[in-house]
Amino acid sequence: MLDIRRILCPTDFSDASRHALEQAGMFASWFGATVTVLHVSHAPPVIEGPVSFAAPPAGITLASVCQAKTALAEAARPLRAAGLIVDELVLEDHDAEGRILEQAAATHADMLVMGTHGRTGLGWLFIGSVTDHVLRKAPCPVLTVPPSAIRTANPPFKRVLCAVDFSLPSLEAMQFALRLAQEGDTGLTLLHVLPEALSGEAPARDTPAHRRRCDESALYRLRALVPADAWAFCEPQTRVVRGTSYRAIVDVAASEGSDVIVMGVGRKHVLDRLLVGSTTNQVVRHAACPVLTVRR
Repeated sequence: MLDIRRILCPTDFSDASRHALEQAGMFASWFGATVTVLHVSHAPPVIEGPVSFAAPPAGITLASVCQAKTALAEAARPLRAAGLIVDELVLEDHDAEGRILEQAAATHADMLVMGTHGRTGLGWLFIGSVTDHVLRKAPCPVLTVPPSAIRTANPPFKRVLCAVDFSLPSLEAMQFALRLAQEGDTGLTLLHVLPEALSGEAPARDTPAHRRRCDESALYRLRALVPADAWAFCEPQTRVVRGTSYRAIVDVAASEGSDVIVMGVGRKHVLDRLLVGSTTNQVVRHAACPVLTVRR
């Protein structure tokens, strides 16, 4: 069973982060958790990448810690009105990522909830993003929430999609997805994505029969991962599809009406992220539902 007692939600007072705070409040209501709302004052005005740590919207001037505290109290007011226990924290620092990670450890957070805005462009590729670094370093699962204009569901979720590539991080994520499904009496799909063409295979061997055997082998491995009792409480579906990993994950989530995507995240060489990004980061940027990442 999941034990989520404290949730950390960074905010920059943007619409994206306000929507993330709403999701954090829904999770807190579900698990009876305390929410810590964090604002890092004097952060850089724009950070390229999925997370919205941009300048405050017009009408909100955060020139002092006092003003930031006032704005933070206003942002947290709906959660308190719902009967939740909320802590508010304002820090002065230009290193938003470092302070988020520091507070996640200091508060013993069981979940970190962050908003996304799906920025695109070459700047993101070379500068990196707060989200990508936090996902790979956070001491707890991270829920990234898309803008409110995109359909999102309230926990407990009805349909969970878990991407499994048989790596240790993805197996860790699968265990979390199983607990999430059990906690919410939720439908669960385990998804493995195979490339369109298997690397190292001679063209003559890339036949329909050979592909079918590879698909069946992957499907067998997926089913073998499911504990015996899980078939009873969530009747997990197992799927193997072909394509580019992040596109296939996002497409399957959309076609199934998934309420959340669960993925494992491991360490990756910084050059790989700068040049092509990561599957997890791409899913976070493009998914139409929240993405919950579990770091091993």
